[in-house]
Amino acid sequence: WSEALGLSGRADAVEMVGGAVWPVEYKSGIRHGMAADFQLCAQALCLEEMLGIAIPSGSVWYAGPRRRIVVEFTDALKDKVLAAIDAIRAQMLTGKLPVAPNDERCEQCQLLHHCLPMVTSSSRSVRRYMSSVVFGCAT
Repeated sequence: WSEALGLSGRADAVEMVGGAVWPVEYKSGIRHGMAADFQLCAQALCLEEMLGIAIPSGSVWYAGPRRRIVVEFTDALKDKVLAAIDAIRAQMLTGKLPVAPNDERCEQCQLLHHCLPMVTSSSRSVRRYMSSVVFGCAT
C-alpha cells in the first residue's frame, strides 16, 4: 500500500535476495503495451514507501512466451504512472464512467466481457442492447 499515493493491492510475488527487493508480476498471455509495466511500477512505488528503500527494477513474467521481461523503474516511467493515478482519481471523482475505447486493445483484454466496449461505445448501441437483451421478453 501507499498512504502518499492512496493505493493498495497485492503483488503477485516479491523476491528478496541479498537485501534487494524485486517485484514480479505474472501475466497469462503475451505482452500488450505498457499496462503490466505500469502495474509493476505502481507496486514498486508502494513497496518503496512501505520498506523505506529504493527499488530500481522488477520483472513481468509472460506465460505465452514463457519469458521474464525486466522493467526498469525510470523517472519517466514513474512520472507516467503518477499521471495515470491522478487521471484515474480525477475520473472517479466525476462519478461518470469513461467511454470504452473499443479499439484493437480490446481484443486481448481480460475485462472484455465485463466492459462490453462493442456495446457501450455508442449510445445507440446501448439503447439497442438494453431493449433487446436486458428488457427483452423471451416468451
